[in-house]
Formats: sequence, C-alpha cells, structure tokens
Amino acid sequence: FFGGFSFLQRMNENFSDYRPQYLPFPNYYCFSNYISSQKYPVFNTSFEAYLQSRVSSNILKAGFMRFSSGSSLTAEEETNLLLSKKNLKNIIGDKSEIEKLPTIIKIKGAYLFNMLQKEFNIEDFSERINHFIEKNRFQITDIASFYSILNTTGGESAGKLIENWYQNKRLPGYEITQVDMFKVLDQDRVRYQILFNIKNPELVDGLISITFQYRGMFRKMMSGQTTAEEAPRLYKIEAGQKKQIGIILESEPQAIIINTLISKNLPERRGVYFEKAENKDRFTPFDGEKIIEKSKVRDDNVIVADNTDSTFQIRNLSYQSVLKKWILGKGSNRENEYRNFRYWDLPNRWTLFNNGKLYGKYINSAYYIKAGDGKKKAIWEANITEAGLYDVYCYSIDFSSLMEGRRRRHNRNDHGGTIQDFNYTVYSDAGADHVTVDMENSYLDWTLLGSYNFPKGTARVELSDKSKGEVVVADAVKWVKK
Repeated sequence: FFGGFSFLQRMNENFSDYRPQYLPFPNYYCFSNYISSQKYPVFNTSFEAYLQSRVSSNILKAGFMRFSSGSSLTAEEETNLLLSKKNLKNIIGDKSEIEKLPTIIKIKGAYLFNMLQKEFNIEDFSERINHFIEKNRFQITDIASFYSILNTTGGESAGKLIENWYQNKRLPGYEITQVDMFKVLDQDRVRYQILFNIKNPELVDGLISITFQYRGMFRKMMSGQTTAEEAPRLYKIEAGQKKQIGIILESEPQAIIINTLISKNLPERRGVYFEKAENKDRFTPFDGEKIIEKSKVRDDNVIVADNTDSTFQIRNLSYQSVLKKWILGKGSNRENEYRNFRYWDLPNRWTLFNNGKLYGKYINSAYYIKAGDGKKKAIWEANITEAGLYDVYCYSIDFSSLMEGRRRRHNRNDHGGTIQDFNYTVYSDAGADHVTVDMENSYLDWTLLGSYNFPKGTARVELSDKSKGEVVVADAVKWVKK
C-alpha cells in the first residue's frame, strides 16, 4: 500500500531503471499534481524527478549509478556523451535509448530546476515550489502557472531557458585552473580560503556544484557525531565567461569536489586534495564570484595533440581470437569505450580510461596497455605550418596516483615498479630519434623529449608498449616553436 522498501532491497536494484511506482498511497499523496505542456511533454516528469532528487539526492551521486557494469563511466557521464550528440527531444523519440531514458530525464530534470533557481536568483526556491504544489494539489495546471513562481512577466525568460534545455544539444565545457587552499585571518578568526579559476569557452551557459570533504569526516560519521551533508554550492558560468570563485570555510577541508554536471567534461567530477593549510598574510578574505577579463594573448607557437584528437592513432595487433569475435561481434570497437584502470589486470591492447589528473581540455583521458615487445604503438600527429626548431614534450602526471587504492592498502608511497620507462620516437628533419623517459618519479608537468627541426607539414611522435615496468600510458604531446 505504501510502496516502501528496505535499504538492502534498494542496494540490489539497478538505479538506472528508475520508474515511479504508482502504488495506492504514493499515487494519492505524491503524484497529485500535473503540469501540462504540449510543447514540452517531459516537463512534468522532470518536475517529479526534481522533487524526488530533493529527498533522495544519494541516487544522483556521481559514481553510484552505472548503465553497464563494464564501463568506467557513471550514468551522468554517459548521459553527457549522449547529450553531446542528440538533444533531449530526439532522445525521447529514439526507441534505442528507451532503457536509459528514465535516468536521463532524472538527471536533466534536476539540472533544469537548479538552472531556473540560479537564473532568477531565487533564494527561497524550494519554499516557492512547495507553495505551488500545495496551491495546485489535485489539479492540472499549465506551464504558464509554474512561471508565476519565477517572478517573470509572461515567462519569456523561463521559456527560453526551457527551450534551450529541451532542444539544444550544445553543452558547456569548463577549464579549471589554480585551485588553492590556505589559512586567512578574518575578523580575528582563522578561516580557510578556497580559490580557483573556471572558464567556459563554449557558446552555452552552464552550472557547476561545489562540495567539500573535511578531515576526519568519515570517523565522525561512523561514530555518529555528524550525519547531515553539506548542501552543494551552485555557480552559474555563462558562455565565454571566466570567473574566479572564492569560498570561506570554518573547518579545514581535505578536498574540493567540482561537479561539472551536464557538460563536455570527463570525468564529470574533479576532486582536488589539499596539503595541510599554510598561513597567507595580508590576504583579504574573498567569498563570492569575480569575473576575469578575457585574455587577448594567443600563443600560436604551441601545438598540442591529445589522445581525443582525430589525428591520434593507436596500433594494436589485428589478431583476435575466434571466441572473442563470437562474443563481441564483428562491429565491436572496445578501443573507444571507457574502461576502469585496473593495475591488477592490465590489458594486452591499448585501452581507454579517464581520470581527473590526465591531460585534456574537457575530457581527461588516456590509453594504457600492459608492457610488451614494442610492436603496439600510440601515435600523435600535428600540422606544422611554419618550419623551424621546436621543443617536443610529452605529458606526464604523478602516475603513482593511479595506484591510490593499492598505496592505501599497503601504506606505501611508491607504485612498486608498475610505472618505469616510456619509450618515444620523434620523427623530424634528422630522421627518427628514440627517447626513453623515466616516468617512475614523474609529476604533473610537461616532460621535454628534445629540440628538433621540423619541415612544414605533418610532424609525428610515437610511443611503444615497450617498458621495463608493467604498464605504459599514452596521453598527450605538444610542440613549442623556439
């Protein structure tokens, strides 16, 4: 009658198959409003999804849902990839996406109402929603009645925002830089200052949410000292806009989680862990948003080739067992599917994975492979428009961070020789130059391969799977004209 179920039952359910349960009591008590819109038939379903997300936000946490067990992407990330190809209207009409549709509507619905709240700067948005529900209970209302809670004449602004949400397949994309945390003196009290810059170079407005992890928070939750979650902080980043965002906290954070929500970014969430906070003297505490002027400087001497570019290639052996062909089918291309980085089960073929520490304008991804005999290669190419002398770099990160789970379990700071040397070949005027780079002690930076003369035309860099270590990672290469 009530439609209730236990937590253990919920854990066994597939959350991507979200369906409203039209049982007697919930149908009477919960599903008692209907917002009618012939133009946006999915609006009422999105409204219900938003209402559910207010009371069960854990369902929408990144990393909690998966559309398929093999993919490393969350439901939100797969939704974003789909939305970059089709708008919501087309997805609704596509029968091949019917299984994913409830989750897509849930994610898009919550995003729409958060956008409406930020667009019209309504602090009591939840209270207005509640009042609207109580006022119109057991009635069919049109969408124009809903616009009245936004204080807009005729709902023109809201209508335009909803039209873009429904019809537009353009997504915002964010470049996040200079994330910092330090102590400041604020009115004779020590507080913690968070600063970061964020830019949205795309042609559509976007929304991000910010949450924090605090030191000792897990222990406090386990001991029952704290149960309440901090509400996410929402920030609107307009098309072409660059902002500095400042946040003042009372407690020292261990990490900031920047959730780019519906966007081109992959991973969807970027977590930055902080070292112990240091004092910063003579700094005026800043809590808010500051628009940064667009830079007019453009460096045409830098060419970056990422693994997401169309000119990037991977060379795997063409052999495939009869059993794999039978299971995967002839048309299967698993090389372009995102998989989990599994150091305990390294793949024999270049395999795509994503991680926030990897290089990428929006998509932070790379390919990795089990070390072999050097026959399997990753290849970057660039169009050199002006012949001359160039420095060539490969992108390296603190590869030990990819082993974080193992490091925590074994209480050590190294990665046990899993990452060692990477072997590159740079093709230039002088021919092929083989360069070995020690990645065992690498850190987040561009690593110089050497300086070379290149003629006008296509420049090429290769990375083989040969290594003394266990794994090789292919991310990005850049050419800088001297």
